[in-house]
Amino acid sequence: MFGRDLIHGLRVLRHSPGFTAVAVGALALGIGANTAIFSTVDAVLLRTLPFGDPDRLVMVWEDATFAGFPKNTPSPGNFTEWKARNHVFDDMAASQSMAANLTADGPPEQVLGRLVTANFFSVLGVRPAAGRTFTEVEDRTGAPVALISYALWQRRYAGSADTLNRDLLINGQRYNVIGIMPREFAFRDRAVELWVPIHMSPAEMVNHGGHYLNVPARLKPGVSLARAREEMNAIGKQLSVEFSENNSAAPNVVVSPVREEVAGNLRAELLVLMGAAGCVLLIACANLAGLLLARGLGRRREMAVRSALGASRGRLIAQMVTEAR
Repeated sequence: MFGRDLIHGLRVLRHSPGFTAVAVGALALGIGANTAIFSTVDAVLLRTLPFGDPDRLVMVWEDATFAGFPKNTPSPGNFTEWKARNHVFDDMAASQSMAANLTADGPPEQVLGRLVTANFFSVLGVRPAAGRTFTEVEDRTGAPVALISYALWQRRYAGSADTLNRDLLINGQRYNVIGIMPREFAFRDRAVELWVPIHMSPAEMVNHGGHYLNVPARLKPGVSLARAREEMNAIGKQLSVEFSENNSAAPNVVVSPVREEVAGNLRAELLVLMGAAGCVLLIACANLAGLLLARGLGRRREMAVRSALGASRGRLIAQMVTEAR
């Protein structure tokens, strides 16, 4: 019975191309807008971040609002002191951006990379898909080892199982590939495809004047964000007094959740867009309901004939519902 109703409904729609085009267009607009917006909201606000226990992961910045940088990149000296003095983080890591020209094992190409401390991946709670991460000794000595992204592994090595322990020339220096990161891993910038030890020198670690690090940190269990902010601001004030001659940063420190860093200022805008897309779908459904109602009124003669031929009220309703689907 349903099959016959469906075939009849398709026939009716074929003979009303104008109505069919408007109905399909209205639904396509509403559903398409909602799908596009929800995909963005899901990726930015809803999907679990690719880190271990991401709710305890934060970014630490220097507050340089006076210079127009409310989240200024920390100096190596301040990072070193933060790490030594705080009691609210399990650990703190640091990274710095780098441009990498790759040669050997393929055509030359330039990729975006990062110099990272040995504990960078453990702070994020991420393990490589293959191989291992850096050791403290490799970081301290600046060993020529590297981790590559899943995308770079696929593109440059075609996903070869023997990629580990291959040599790669990075800016003319030979590095050994010791690990491959998971497909879904990305931290703040999906374009990053290479990681090498940062190897900060003793002179660099007491430099409070240069500001170029990104500092992720992991809160200790039970430590609130408010407590972390309070302690880090207290440490910042101490540093501004102790290193007043060569510390160009303000005494305040910004501690923000990584999820907030990913969403940035887009949370409110995305939710508004989601609401607007929902309204578009409701309007499309209302318009389609109005079209179906008008079309139903125009088919009163057809319904009367079918009723006179013995069709029950339930049968007629079933046909209309099938067509509306």
